[in-house]
Amino acid sequence: MRGPFDPLPYLFMYGPQNSGKSIFHEAISLLVTGGVVKADRALTNSSDFNGELANAVLGVIDEVNIAAAGPNVYNKIKEWTTSQYISIHAKYQQVYQQRNCLHFVQTANYRDNCPIFPGDSRITAMYVGPLIEEIPKPTLIRALIEEAPHFMTTLMSLTLPTSDTRLRLPILDTAGKEQAAESNKNPLEEFIEESCYEVPGAKLLFKEFFSKFCESLSAFELASWNKRKVRQNIPDKFPVGISSGGQLYLGNMSSTPMDVPPGTPKYVSKGRLIKLEE
Repeated sequence: MRGPFDPLPYLFMYGPQNSGKSIFHEAISLLVTGGVVKADRALTNSSDFNGELANAVLGVIDEVNIAAAGPNVYNKIKEWTTSQYISIHAKYQQVYQQRNCLHFVQTANYRDNCPIFPGDSRITAMYVGPLIEEIPKPTLIRALIEEAPHFMTTLMSLTLPTSDTRLRLPILDTAGKEQAAESNKNPLEEFIEESCYEVPGAKLLFKEFFSKFCESLSAFELASWNKRKVRQNIPDKFPVGISSGGQLYLGNMSSTPMDVPPGTPKYVSKGRLIKLEE
């Protein structure tokens, strides 16, 4: 309300039906004269038409499984959540740019309806449990309308904290978000996390890595992971290179625990993967 151009986290609320998730965006629509729009089509359509998002302040995705539309949805979320400008492409009209005042809230019954991947820094996911006591919706709406001016007074007079991140509010890492990200890991990411160690200066023969990775796959998965695909999906922190002897290696990786070379930053173990201490 007070900083419409400040980027905010993408809010994802999931939980059982009739738990009050949708009333969040419905209540916000009572506080403003416009700008609350449905955004699921803009996120999921392959033609990239998004005219409904022009001048929108809150894009609502209600009970739509946008994750089923593929990885392009997540790319749009990443861009529209943090970019200062957004390109508007209404059907049969010229594409134009405007200042981005768009923020998102998604509600769903299932956790996997939102595309959350490891390392995500834009989405805050939260579980909404069942109601303890249900208020009839017409009664609730009347109460919200009556409360709206008092609520708006509080919003406009509240002391706002400063932010040290690219988003106006920090991302909260919830258990639900971590579980959703874990479920979206591909077999290669899971194998590296469970069976390899990140050690600066170490190197691992690629054919040894590939052989052990193939052993971890099912017959169905094995058909879709050849050497070329594995090389293309190796994380950048493990550089791939050819030694003077003509052998292909993965850098900074070991299949066994190793002592960290003297003079390097302190490393700590997190599960099976050794990472820099923050």
